[in-house]
Amino acid sequence: MSSLLSILSPVSFDTLSTYLNRPILTVLVPLSITAFSIYLHRILSRPKILQSESQPNSNMPPTHIVVIGASFSGLGTTQNLLKSLTKSSPAIPFKITLISPSTHLYWNIASPRAIIPGKIEEDKMFGDIAGGFKQYPSEQFEFKLGTAQVLDTERKSVVVKGADGKEEIVEFDILVIASGARAGEESPFKAFGTTEEQKNVLKRVKANIEKAKRIVVGGGGVTSVETAGELGEMYGKQKEIILVYPISTTN
Repeated sequence: MSSLLSILSPVSFDTLSTYLNRPILTVLVPLSITAFSIYLHRILSRPKILQSESQPNSNMPPTHIVVIGASFSGLGTTQNLLKSLTKSSPAIPFKITLISPSTHLYWNIASPRAIIPGKIEEDKMFGDIAGGFKQYPSEQFEFKLGTAQVLDTERKSVVVKGADGKEEIVEFDILVIASGARAGEESPFKAFGTTEEQKNVLKRVKANIEKAKRIVVGGGGVTSVETAGELGEMYGKQKEIILVYPISTTN
């Protein structure tokens, strides 16, 4: 069975299909989370993967899908797979284990406004991860609070360091890596560490903004422009807000 799914960049389904017979299946991120989930469902439904003539589906051990990362990609993939697989006919035996160092999803889309003092309370920026899957039985879904440390593709296992510091080996049949990217330093615009650590980052940024007389925002992308706009609306007459962005010198 193909065993490793790495979410990295867009690729066509035709390209993905060439990996099906390899020991490790590298999926360079799907056209969309929904499309990726449908594609993975198709892989799981293939007789050559889930069953043999001597061992029908009903006698097969559940396929263990491990998802590393519980931000938008990881959560979306997990939710779509659960909804799809639980409705499969014939039934597909499976279990999904979701691994994240945070107990809550950080809604960083709203971070340009959340860093402005008095705009959004920290607690409203987070949603309980485990609570979003409470409708699924433990035989089908498990949430592990911890950080993936070591991946062993030969043994199909990953070492997870829990919040208590203890390490656990989690074996898988299929691995979805959706750990995303992070800024070089702690940032309010990207998930950082545990939920409490991220809340503390927001509080520190708010405190610094409140004390500052001049604020420089670097970059001309959506996040930078939105942040500058939020700062300007709140402090335009009290603080100097400067947006620095690159311009093209070519025609």
